[in-house]
Amino acid sequence: YLAPLKNVCDVLKKFGGSEGDTAGIHIHVSRPDVRMQEATHLINGYCREGVFHILMRAVSMRSNVERFNMYADLSASETQHHAAISYNSHGTCEFRVFNSSLDSKLILRHLKFCKEFFNLVAENTPKEKILQSFSKATKLHIKNCAKIQLDKGFILEREYKELLKEIQ
Repeated sequence: YLAPLKNVCDVLKKFGGSEGDTAGIHIHVSRPDVRMQEATHLINGYCREGVFHILMRAVSMRSNVERFNMYADLSASETQHHAAISYNSHGTCEFRVFNSSLDSKLILRHLKFCKEFFNLVAENTPKEKILQSFSKATKLHIKNCAKIQLDKGFILEREYKELLKEIQ
């Protein structure tokens, strides 16, 4: 998928496309063998507090807390439009947390993250084992995002350390 996505991102850059907190990436995930609303409900519930809440803020790559809370609300029910993790009319689990980006490799890493997270929940992985069950590549992505978010002040050092400890 990288080649077509890279081409799209390159064209957008060439003709004035930009990235930042004024827009976001929404990633929809589904599987025909999964009760989508139930899986989305679980993911949404996990991400409302604790280390999963830190995880979502870390991978979001957002800079503006106010916009993040407005358009990717981690405390909202999955039935609300601006919930960070929502169930929608398309029957998919929608991850709304990500900042806009024209970096095709970053976008693909976000896609992989969402797919893995969703599949771990869909396959009934116990909540306390999900973070450790991500692939090495996804764990590296999470760590890299968390470091950037720590440096920006979007997550605290205490949160950064807690997240790194949990994904080992």
